[in-house]
Formats: sequence, C-alpha cells, structure tokens
Amino acid sequence: MDRKWGRSLTPDNVKDGISEYFKAGNNQYRRDMIALVISQLKKLESIFSQNLPFKLIAASVLIIYEGDVDSKAVTHDYPSIEDTMKKFEAQDYLDMKSNKVAEFRMIDFAHVIIHKEPQPDVGIVTGLRNLIKYLTEIAEEADKSTANL
Repeated sequence: MDRKWGRSLTPDNVKDGISEYFKAGNNQYRRDMIALVISQLKKLESIFSQNLPFKLIAASVLIIYEGDVDSKAVTHDYPSIEDTMKKFEAQDYLDMKSNKVAEFRMIDFAHVIIHKEPQPDVGIVTGLRNLIKYLTEIAEEADKSTANL
C-alpha cells in the first residue's frame, strides 16, 4: 500500500481498501486493532466537535499499529468488537509500558484557518465519522464471518 494505491480508492471501494489495512497474515481481521482505532477516532471526533478557534484544511489521520501477530504486544484471540471496545475503554492501550501497540497522528494539514468565532471543524468531524462507520462495518462483518465458521 502506497500513496498511488491510496489515491486510486474511490467512494465505492474505500471501505475495501481500509479493510485490507486491518487484515492479519492469516486473513483474519485484527479486530483488536480496529476496536482500538475506533476508540481513538471517537476521542478525536469529540475534540473536533467542540467549538475550536481554527479549522484544518486537507488533514489526514495517520494510523500505525503493530502488525506482527507474533509480537507479545498483540493479542492472538480476536474477540467480538463489543468485547474489545469494552476492554479498550477500560484502559488506555496506547500507554503500554515498552510495547506501543498503535499510534494515531493528525498529519498533512497544509493550511489552518483561524475563525473569528470558535466553531466545530465540520470537515474533520465528517471524515472521522465516515471512518468510524466504515471500521464498525468491517468489524461487524468480521464478527459475522467468524460466527459462521
């Protein structure tokens, strides 16, 4: 996956592209990472939904996670999305001592507009909500496919 691949995605296949990013080597989805990402994206959504004195133009969310399923930082079981979300809400997995499991960063914001009156960043919030929706659908589909095995 590179920039050219990312730019080739369209509204019709972006969900498929996102789902590829969260597949483990054994063709199962990393539901633990999907749940962690959803949790962190919801935190970002909450921040950008507040009245802010600025607006970011053309920003991106960089998501990096430990993809080595043999890593001791990675869970080997893939519980349901609901169970995993509860686990991540109970503790912050980004602050694990020596094994950082994932990182989230806002990047590529080339321009920042200062508002006269603080307001939510509707563009960022819309993008985050769409990403949360796609990831939730991917996790639910993974749960269903596992239940059918």
